[in-house]
Amino acid sequence: MSLYSLVKRNKPSNTDPQILFLLDHESQLPEYNDLAPLLINHLRQTIGNGTLTLVQDIRQQSETAGPISAHDKFQIMLKKNPLIQELCDGLNLKIKS
Repeated sequence: MSLYSLVKRNKPSNTDPQILFLLDHESQLPEYNDLAPLLINHLRQTIGNGTLTLVQDIRQQSETAGPISAHDKFQIMLKKNPLIQELCDGLNLKIKS
């Protein structure tokens, strides 16, 4: 059941013949190591490719450990899309600090 939730959250990416499987943290490694042989055998049979391999990696944790302010969220959004500032200016919106 836990492997199922891992796959649903972290959809493996297929870079033939390797499938990258992202784990959230190191505590998931033992369970992954137990179930990975079953998963790779199933995938090899289903896809018909005996050269498939699973490669696990641990997802990089976010730099922010806790909640952030509305101003900080706005600054993050501005980095992704600077046109947001024009939209806020055009609508005369103010971000609360």
